[in-house]
Amino acid sequence: MFERLPGGSEAHAAFDDAWWPGRGPRLLFILRLAPTVTAALDSAIRSAGVKAALGQDLFPAPLWHQSVSDRYADRPDIRQRLLAAGERVRAPGFTLELDQLRAARNLRDSFNVEARQRSASPELRALVDAINDAAAEQGLPRGKGHSPHVTLSYGFRGELPGTQPMIPVEWQVEAFELVSGGGSPYAYTTLGRWMLGPAAPRASQASLF
Repeated sequence: MFERLPGGSEAHAAFDDAWWPGRGPRLLFILRLAPTVTAALDSAIRSAGVKAALGQDLFPAPLWHQSVSDRYADRPDIRQRLLAAGERVRAPGFTLELDQLRAARNLRDSFNVEARQRSASPELRALVDAINDAAAEQGLPRGKGHSPHVTLSYGFRGELPGTQPMIPVEWQVEAFELVSGGGSPYAYTTLGRWMLGPAAPRASQASLF
C-alpha cells in the first residue's frame, strides 16, 4: 500500500498497528556483544558484586545487547520492511565503553539494572537516527532514541546502589542485527545482519615530548 506525498513522491503508508502489542514475539534492531566483550562484562559485574547480588534475576549472557530501535510486531509484512530498512542504513562503526552500573526502580516495583556508558555517544545516536529514518522510509513508525547501555535485569528486588563505577569494558561496535525476540526460553533469533562502515579515528592527546 502506498500514499502519495507532497511533490508527487510515493512512500509506503504508515502502519497504525506496527508496534509490538505487549505479547508474543517482537522485532527489533540490536547490537550484539562479541564473546570477548561478554566475557569482559561478566568479569566486571562479578568484580563489582552485582552478579552475585542479582543471582537468578540476572539475564542469561546471550540476551545481553544494546537496543538500537523500538520493538515492532513480528509479522511477515513488518519483517520484510525492517529487512529492507536494514539494507539502507549507512553508518560508521564506533566504540562504547561501559563504565557504570545503575539500578533504577521500574513500574513493576522492582529494579532495572544496567551496565552503562556514563557519557553520551554521538555515534550511537547517529546509528539509531539512521535506523529510524530507514524504517520511516518503509512506512513504519519512527522510534525514539536509545542511550548506551546493556540491561542485566528487569526484575531485581534486592538492594544495590543507585549508581556505582565498574571496571570499564570497551566494546567495538562493527555490525547491527534485526532479531526476533521470543520463545521459551526467551532468545533473540537473527533475521539479518549488516556491517557498519569504518570507524572514525579516535581522538588522542598529542605527545608533549
